[in-house]
Amino acid sequence: MDMASSTSSTSSTSSLWSNNRMSGLMSGLDTESLVKSMAANTKNRLNTKKQKLQTLQWKQEAYRSSISKISDFQKKFLDWGSDTSIKANSVMNKYKAESTNDKLAVSANSSATPATYYISASTAASAAQVKSAGSISTDRINLDFSKNVDGKEYTVQMTYNGTTRDVTFKGSTDADTAKANFLEAANNTFKDIKTDAQGFEFKDGTSTLVFNNANDGIRHTFSIKYNSEAVGLSNTVGSTMGTTTKLSDAAFNTALNGDKFEFSINGEKFTFEKSSTVGDVINAINKADIGVKASFSTMTQSFKLESTETGTAGKLNIEQTSGNLLNSLFNSSDDFTKKDAYGKNGTITISTDGENYTTYTSASNEYSFDGTTFNIAKLGNFDSSVEGVDEITVTTEKDTSSIKDTVIKFIDAYNQLLDDVYGEIQTSRPKKNGSYYDPLTEEQEEEMKSDEIEKWNNEAKKGLLYQDNYLSTFVSSIRGAMSSSKVDGFTLYDLGISLATDWKSNGKLVVDEDKLENAINTYGDKVTNFFVDSDKGLAATLNNEIDRAISTRDKKVGYLSGIAGIENTTTEKDNALYSQINNMQALINNLQTRYENEMERYWKQFTTLETYMSNMQSQSSIFGSDL
Repeated sequence: MDMASSTSSTSSTSSLWSNNRMSGLMSGLDTESLVKSMAANTKNRLNTKKQKLQTLQWKQEAYRSSISKISDFQKKFLDWGSDTSIKANSVMNKYKAESTNDKLAVSANSSATPATYYISASTAASAAQVKSAGSISTDRINLDFSKNVDGKEYTVQMTYNGTTRDVTFKGSTDADTAKANFLEAANNTFKDIKTDAQGFEFKDGTSTLVFNNANDGIRHTFSIKYNSEAVGLSNTVGSTMGTTTKLSDAAFNTALNGDKFEFSINGEKFTFEKSSTVGDVINAINKADIGVKASFSTMTQSFKLESTETGTAGKLNIEQTSGNLLNSLFNSSDDFTKKDAYGKNGTITISTDGENYTTYTSASNEYSFDGTTFNIAKLGNFDSSVEGVDEITVTTEKDTSSIKDTVIKFIDAYNQLLDDVYGEIQTSRPKKNGSYYDPLTEEQEEEMKSDEIEKWNNEAKKGLLYQDNYLSTFVSSIRGAMSSSKVDGFTLYDLGISLATDWKSNGKLVVDEDKLENAINTYGDKVTNFFVDSDKGLAATLNNEIDRAISTRDKKVGYLSGIAGIENTTTEKDNALYSQINNMQALINNLQTRYENEMERYWKQFTTLETYMSNMQSQSSIFGSDL
């Protein structure tokens, strides 16, 4: 046999194989189609199960969507903590208090007594306080030109009123010359943003730089970036202080003396050094648990200590034992070796008849009488006996409009819930050419565009809960709860709430707002009790029915929760549909394995046939070449 022919035959034969499968080149058969046809029965069963699985998953999603809407309704209107809860006495028995003076803050709780109050005088409770006498800053910077190299040109970065520029001047070993050169350079650098009458200058022949504002009434700020050789600054220093300003760099009006500073406040000892910052002082005091707050205003350049408590309980017991930091911080010559300050109680003079007044005192600025609270913090010191000052009147009454709004919102939400659930129950499955929109198979999807698949799936998801018994039970139960609730002979009808006359409305309710408002005004307590009664009240009755449907509590799982489960609860994987989905997935896995095995078996059979025919052809060729 010719070697070239043998090699060619072997190459040709091997090219017919793919993954140990041989095509029908020798037999002339369409092997792939035959194999698929022979396994078609299993493949069809597999596709059917996959479609059923998808339908179960979509059905679970539809149930959960309805459950989510029911849960949202329950949380908003039947949860104690909701501000629209018809179950909460604080919402359905709401009172309001109104003041004739905006500075007097008033409020009323659900236990308030309707009344009119008259306030003739008040004094605000105050905290203990020590604050600086005006600005503690001198608006200056101490410079030093002693390290200058004679004739050397220096450039320092300077900021004036927020504008930063480079100031270049010629140094000198003569201090007066160096100062003069610096002033000339600085004033020329900023001449376009100041008047001719204004300018930088050194105070009283010293090296203390100040800005002459020519009495324009404006605080002009400036700072110089550190340059030790040029101006003697090892840090960036400003004319005013900030929390990052070191005590050694701070331009205090009351000069700082000493290197170490010690003082105590309310028995707590504090120690600082010149390298400490203004912020270090504030933070240390505020972090200490001594009932004191320290603060510094960069705008007014003022420092303040204040007790966190108002009234006589607020105190500041200050003792300075080393240095004079407190004198500098408060811009004061007071003796801080022993200084005490105390808060004051406030007072309110009030009457319920406008004739008989009583004065009450409190460490806080809040007073409560019969469910009405008065806060005089903003009102402060008030006296109606002063000419031109009117007495303040506060009226406390039931907040009819708020209760009415809550009831209307509740009915609107109830009607929307009916719409949503009935929308599922009454929507039948759509058809195309007489057949339902079933989930697509993989083969069908391969022949469609993505937007066509999306549209098809949207149709296939519709009507999966058509005439569903569980949802039908739910709407019947809540409609029954709404219509049957009766407390002390009071019903929804007595509130002006009745069934819509249109039979297609599926039990929606309509509200006669005038009748509702009149009922709240006339039968206030009965209206409240109709909603909030813990036994027979509408909220309790309706909530019980909803719990029967969607509760996830152990041994009390609702019928809807038990069917579809609720995500992030114990029912998420413990429900009927979840079990059906798992069982269907197991069937699919088995069918998939069976289908793959069938395909492999049929391919092997056809491959054997092709191999046999290939060998026969090879032998025939050999015999032919020998003739």
